[in-house]
Amino acid sequence: MSSLYINKEISELIDSYKEFVNNLEKKYNNIDIKKTKIFKYKNLLENLDHLHENEKINLLRLINKYAIINGLFSENTSLKYTDEHIIKIIDGQSITNDQEEKYNDTFFEISMAVRFDKSFQKKPDEKHSIDMCDVCDIIIDREIAIECKYLRSSKQIEKRIKKAISQIEERITQKKASYGIIALDISNLVDSEKIEKFTDEIFAYFLENTNEIIDSCSFLKEALKDRINSIIENDHFMKIIHTYIGHEMETTLYKQITENTKIKFENNVAVRAIIFQANVIIPFRDGENIIAVNSRAMSYLINSSLQEHQKEEMQIILHSLLVGF
Repeated sequence: MSSLYINKEISELIDSYKEFVNNLEKKYNNIDIKKTKIFKYKNLLENLDHLHENEKINLLRLINKYAIINGLFSENTSLKYTDEHIIKIIDGQSITNDQEEKYNDTFFEISMAVRFDKSFQKKPDEKHSIDMCDVCDIIIDREIAIECKYLRSSKQIEKRIKKAISQIEERITQKKASYGIIALDISNLVDSEKIEKFTDEIFAYFLENTNEIIDSCSFLKEALKDRINSIIENDHFMKIIHTYIGHEMETTLYKQITENTKIKFENNVAVRAIIFQANVIIPFRDGENIIAVNSRAMSYLINSSLQEHQKEEMQIILHSLLVGF
C-alpha cells in the first residue's frame, strides 16, 4: 500500500485548514460546526494513512480549497459577505470527490473575492470595497462587476459566457458598476489524465538526473536524499509543470469559444476581460511514497476592442491576481 508523504508544505496546509475550522467555530458559534462536512474532513486528516490513494489526494485538494479562503477572517479584509454564503459552502455531504456538488458555485465566488481582496492588501495605502451582498456575484468599489461561473461541462462555456455578458450589462444599466469582468472556473474541464501523464514523464527525467547526481556527487547525497521534495522544490521543474497546465487550460477554453461568442465579447467593451482558472491536484511518486501538489493555474483574456490605456489598466489589475496567492 502506498503512503502519502507528509512534507513541510502538506503539513502547513493541514495546519492552515485546521485554522480555517477554528475560525469558523469562533465566528459562527450559533452553528454546530462539528456536524458539518468541514469538521468531518478535519477528522479524516487525522487518519490520512488509512485512506485510499485517490481519497487522500482528493482530501488534500479539498482542504487546500478551504484553506485558501481563510482570508475571510483576516482583520484587514474589505470583504462584505453574508452568513448565507458561509452556510452554503459548509453544508452538504462529506464526500472527497465533490466537484459536482452545488456549493462549488458559491465557493468559487468567495474564492475569487478573497483573491481580489488579497491582491488589494498588498497596497495598504489604497482602500477598496468588495461587496458580495448585492445581486451581482462581486462588486468592487462600485466600479467593477465580477460575474463568476463554475463550469461542470464544456457544453456550458458559451452559454455561461453569454449569460455573464448580459448580467454585466444589467449591472451597468442599474449603475451598480462601470464595467465588468467574467470569471470562469474550468477545473472540471481540463484533461487531468493528460496533465498527469505529462507531469509523470517530466518527473521521471528529473528523478533520473537526481539519481545520477547522487551517484556521482558525494557532497550532494545528503541534500538530495529526499528526492521527491528536491525535485518539487526545483524552480525549473515547477515552472515547466505550471506552464504546461496553463497551456492545457487555455486550450480547453479557446477550443470551445465560437466566432459568434468572440464577436459578442469583443463588441461589448463594458466587459473588459475573462479570467479563467483551474485547480489541479498532481501526485508525484517515488516508489511507495507520494506527494500531492495542488496547482491553482490562472490566466485571462482581455477584450481586444478596448483602448490601449484600458488594456494596460486591465493588465495591472489581472496580473496582481496571478501573483496574489
